[in-house]
Amino acid sequence: MNGKLIIYEASGSIADPPSIVELPDGIDAFGTELEVLATLRGIIGDDIEQVPFFNSITIASEPQPCVALCGEHGKLDDKPVNRRATMIWRANLERQMESPVGMLRVMALDDVLNGTVVVLTGDDEFMESL
Repeated sequence: MNGKLIIYEASGSIADPPSIVELPDGIDAFGTELEVLATLRGIIGDDIEQVPFFNSITIASEPQPCVALCGEHGKLDDKPVNRRATMIWRANLERQMESPVGMLRVMALDDVLNGTVVVLTGDDEFMESL
């Protein structure tokens, strides 16, 4: 089971690469489920929520399935906009639109992700373990 934890910080340039933590033993390398949640919460700096429709990320020119997590209170806590993660999320939203005008299009144009965003991706076994 191989996975990656990709960390997009809100600070810095849009061209800055994300931090990548290799997880050769899967997410369980962080310990129990509660320890995993505590680790992710510590990285994000907030209660965790899944980013809707952020389910694919391109790595080495290949789209990979993923799960993206952000802080539940990022906007309320006035955390900075995460431009890099927002761009990836908007690309996912636009790919999943059913019509040119609809709920997803409104979200893609009007919403942003704030604060640190963590993306989990990996092989099939890793993704199933999430």
